[in-house]
Amino acid sequence: MLTPVRVFFASVFGAAALVVAYGANSPSPRRAAFNQVEGGVPIAGVPLGGGVTVRDQLAIRELEAIAKAGVHTVIAMRPDSEETGQPTSQALAAAAAPLGIKVIYLPTPLSHIPDDVADQLARHLSTAAPGVLLYCGSGWRAARGWALAEASRPEGRGVASIMAAVRNARHDIDDLKPRIEARFNSRHGVR
Repeated sequence: MLTPVRVFFASVFGAAALVVAYGANSPSPRRAAFNQVEGGVPIAGVPLGGGVTVRDQLAIRELEAIAKAGVHTVIAMRPDSEETGQPTSQALAAAAAPLGIKVIYLPTPLSHIPDDVADQLARHLSTAAPGVLLYCGSGWRAARGWALAEASRPEGRGVASIMAAVRNARHDIDDLKPRIEARFNSRHGVR
């Protein structure tokens, strides 16, 4: 039977549940900046895991938004002057420094990700705090470079998890599976 007291408590608990639900689902300023979308891609990139995101070419005008999203390190994997009009890594670094963003230039050829690039990327990822954004022209090289680097990092993820993360970022990865497995096995002493 509904008594005035029961109705009162039901109303109070219902209102409290709505407040909690709204608070849990409302975006924080950092989450709102992270989820800001430009050209169909979140401005701070698609998450790969471990505080690392990947995206296409970064523009200088986007640096403030990615800083608000919590990006502290940008790794530029696209060679300077690959395309007319793209900002150079030096220009990005100069504009990013006042925002507290470090830019690392790690040019990677389009056709193949050399082992030395994957090794350098693994070292950078092992020392960087979460909030790392990798970019290249389309995100393809950056995602694939991350996969090779992640497979060789001692604290890195497993092969299936790495491949799923790259697929989630909408990039092909199947052709790199043998190299990812070899790097993963090497870090665990398997030959």
